[in-house]
Amino acid sequence: MIESKIQSELNKKYNPEGSPLRNQQLHVLDILVLFDKICRENGIDYWLHGGTLLGAVRHGGFIPWDDDVDVCIKAVDYRKFRKVFLRNLPKRYRLVDYRTSPRECHRTWIRIVDTKYSVKRIYNEEIVTEPVWIDVFTMINGTVKKKRFLENTHGKILRRRMNVILDGHAKRNVALLLYPFSAFLTDIVKLYDRIFNKDLYVQNYGCFFFFKELPAKKLFPTKDIMFEGHRLRGPADSHEICRLIYDDYMSLPDENDRATHDILEFISN
Repeated sequence: MIESKIQSELNKKYNPEGSPLRNQQLHVLDILVLFDKICRENGIDYWLHGGTLLGAVRHGGFIPWDDDVDVCIKAVDYRKFRKVFLRNLPKRYRLVDYRTSPRECHRTWIRIVDTKYSVKRIYNEEIVTEPVWIDVFTMINGTVKKKRFLENTHGKILRRRMNVILDGHAKRNVALLLYPFSAFLTDIVKLYDRIFNKDLYVQNYGCFFFFKELPAKKLFPTKDIMFEGHRLRGPADSHEICRLIYDDYMSLPDENDRATHDILEFISN
């Protein structure tokens, strides 16, 4: 983990107590702790992913300039996960996916949203107000080579169907026609990979920005990891997973590469 003096300096610069970013982090953490509780009580395996896992390993919590949370579940657990969370989430929280909110959800993964809070931020040079959430991704057996091919075929069809890609009614109508066939063929590929590539995991098709193969033996069995003083779930070998994703993961990026999300205000609805 990073030296405490360096961590303190980073916190002072990027997310001091009381700042909009720190308020965002703490309320996202509340969602994550609730998520962990529901998963543990219902036997659902999950693990911290991406920058959230890197934050746990390198900083013991949030990367100081980061404001979101990514977690993963196995795709084979998706139906159980969805049923459990729709039944157990307190009223102020929502599970948002394409099935629950087709007009609102322009993404292929799940979000757990806290409707009580919002943040005002700069996005694409515009000021937008968004709810507070965590992202839940599903992982499948497979290879990056196959994923790259299927993201350019089934993935595009899926994203047009779900209004992630907005490039005209004609292409979307074609995607709606082709979807049953591409989904059927992709399900065959997934079945093949569950048998013959069970030692490798990739992010599910439709998620077009993460192309890494992660070894099953480094992911499972998941184990506890500390994050902001809470005992959550991480991969079997969090350091190796971070190395596979980020390479030199313990080194801080240059200041120009520390991407912030330009949070202007944290709002109680």
